[in-house]
Amino acid sequence: MGLLENKDTLDPIGGWYEYLGAQRWMTGVFRGSKVNGGEQEIIRDINKPQEEGNVVIKLDMAMVYDRVVWPYLCGLMKKMGFSETWVDLIYRHISNNLYSLIVNGQRHGFFRAENGLRQGDPISPSLLVLSAELLSVMLNNLLEKKRYTGFYMNRFGPQVTHLAFADDMILFVSGHKRSIKMVMRTLARYEITSGQKVNKDKSCFMLATNAPPRLKNKIARYSGMQHKEFLVKYLGCPLIVGRQKIAYYSDIISKVTSGAQFRQLKDVSAAFSVKSWWNLRTGNSLWKEFMMAKYFRNKHPIIAKWRKGHSICWKELCNLRSEVEESMLWIPSEGNNSFWYDNRTNHGALYHYLEEDYQPRDILLQYVLVNGIWQQEVFELELPEDIQEILVQQQLILKQEVQDRAIWKLNKNCFFTVASVWDLLRQKKEVSDINAKVWHKIIPFKQAFITWRALINRLPLDANITIFGHELEVKCHCCFPPVLELESVEHLFCSGTFAQNIWSKFGGLFRVQTRGMQLRQLLLQWWSHKTWNMIATSMVKALPTLIMWELWRSRCASRYGSERPSGQRSEFLILQALIGITEQKFGKIRLQPTWEFMQHLIDKPMTHKSVKIVKWGRPPTHWQKINTDGSCKEGYCETGGIIRDSEGKMIIAFSIYIGAGTNN
Repeated sequence: MGLLENKDTLDPIGGWYEYLGAQRWMTGVFRGSKVNGGEQEIIRDINKPQEEGNVVIKLDMAMVYDRVVWPYLCGLMKKMGFSETWVDLIYRHISNNLYSLIVNGQRHGFFRAENGLRQGDPISPSLLVLSAELLSVMLNNLLEKKRYTGFYMNRFGPQVTHLAFADDMILFVSGHKRSIKMVMRTLARYEITSGQKVNKDKSCFMLATNAPPRLKNKIARYSGMQHKEFLVKYLGCPLIVGRQKIAYYSDIISKVTSGAQFRQLKDVSAAFSVKSWWNLRTGNSLWKEFMMAKYFRNKHPIIAKWRKGHSICWKELCNLRSEVEESMLWIPSEGNNSFWYDNRTNHGALYHYLEEDYQPRDILLQYVLVNGIWQQEVFELELPEDIQEILVQQQLILKQEVQDRAIWKLNKNCFFTVASVWDLLRQKKEVSDINAKVWHKIIPFKQAFITWRALINRLPLDANITIFGHELEVKCHCCFPPVLELESVEHLFCSGTFAQNIWSKFGGLFRVQTRGMQLRQLLLQWWSHKTWNMIATSMVKALPTLIMWELWRSRCASRYGSERPSGQRSEFLILQALIGITEQKFGKIRLQPTWEFMQHLIDKPMTHKSVKIVKWGRPPTHWQKINTDGSCKEGYCETGGIIRDSEGKMIIAFSIYIGAGTNN
């Protein structure tokens, strides 16, 4: 018999089922907001004037996974609309647990658990969220009580009682005695119903910076929790009231920036801010409702301004929105987008064609376009000729049953991606020819990495270490016998006796001049050298990196080991690595590690045939692609082509005779 066949399992929850699904308040973290964005928008209003002040309570649930009661969870799922088959399957999954104890290295006995969820099980976090849904409904139900006073909120926006993400929860309430008592009674009823337990020793509450000691003592007495100042962490980010400081985020920055970083943190942060703006413009979330009521209730978000006292999150969105809007294109259907401020013509928003600093009244497209005819009498001004030409070119017919949508022009499939935003916003430097040639597909990464570090002078050599005030012995370990010269990038890889001998040996083989140059000039000399065949060209591109890797390996083996620099050994290792890379690239070619064979191979003209598969690529949505080709046979020349849509379906095909000629 399945669990749900026993009606007694539903009794512990009692009458609280009737509230499930009755309201839709903010029961989760703001969807579409960036980290530390939604909760920070609310907390920054904690100093707003209100009788008895505002209170933020951070809850800590004790052993939240172990305290989940199975009959409560399954009964809750059934009342939420899950089928009995599914709920019974979940019950069998979570209850089929056997545990044993290991004593002195041996297992003893088996016993079955009576409640709780297995941590590490992929479905456990989702079940935990479902079990906490009752608490969300109970807290939101407090807003309907006349004697309850909540946290200060904009009266035109959604009223937030709490934010929750898995087992992390913060509550927003006023400092009234009756409101605090009602919240604590709600938590107590939830504990009895669900089996969960609030750990009051680890839970805390936060008040405004100017809150009197009387208020702190009163809330501590009725809640049983301790008072803490801000910088309490929620979801790993500090909750801050007042001026933001870099020191507050030092832990997060150290975690993000640990290891090698090839992307600037500033650019990544800006890309995620653009994602927040995209969600704000195209989404339908509670976070959007909250931001709309707070910052742009009576105006379009494009013209809403940042003012002193507004949040840093909103300031960052305002700074980036102009670049984002240029990459957005609205496809109107119902006509619920703005006539003036939404870009739907590929020419930008129409208000840009008006006089500078003039902001017309926002009006929806459906009130301007009726049955395919533009209703110009609804405008408060005479439309400029530029706008009239755009409207004539744009043939629109609204469809009432299809929602308006926005497409992202920077992506071929028109879907928004953070990667495309990062590529748009990142601070691009001028491409250096020498840096572009360092990285090669056939060269191991660690070898190319050493070459790159040498070019930017970021190697732990004696010349770089002495900059920090350390006194070192003036002696190089890259030459034999050692010379009295401080190790530097130029000496190790270019001007040193050992380095010059290696470069000269291979330079003579490929007829490359290597004397009297600095490192950058030497590398450019190699990479710009022209050869007789493709194999030699590939070798010339790979050799500089292989030589620099061997020079670095030989130096480290001499300094930290017992190996002495040897020209013959290094030449053999470089030649062997060069042959291995060449055979890997060209497949069937087998090379001999002798100077005579290499000289013959370099001087021999040869051609290399390659086959490349060319595939047809789909154009972006709502675009069409034309492919054409032509040929001549026996003096008759024709050309032809085919046009396909974004789904690959043929629209039209054609062929045309263009006269007499040849293929040459």
